[in-house]
Amino acid sequence: MELNNQHINIRGILVPVDWDKSGNVTRVGLMTEDEEEYLLDGEKDSAGLFSLIRRRVQVRGRTKREGNRKIIAVETCEKIG
Repeated sequence: MELNNQHINIRGILVPVDWDKSGNVTRVGLMTEDEEEYLLDGEKDSAGLFSLIRRRVQVRGRTKREGNRKIIAVETCEKIG
């Protein structure tokens, strides 16, 4: 995994992207207005991220790549709108 280490502030809607065998959300992503998708790496506050699913948010963090996937290491995530 290559860490671009670029700060980003981006807005979009949080969506579930991965589930466990019981159907519980295990990872969320951010869908932006220009149809880009970012996976969110926010293990420190995953419960806080999960509570914002289907909400419009602003995320601040550092970008990194995992293959072709864009990932944001979340520093803050705030509900907007």
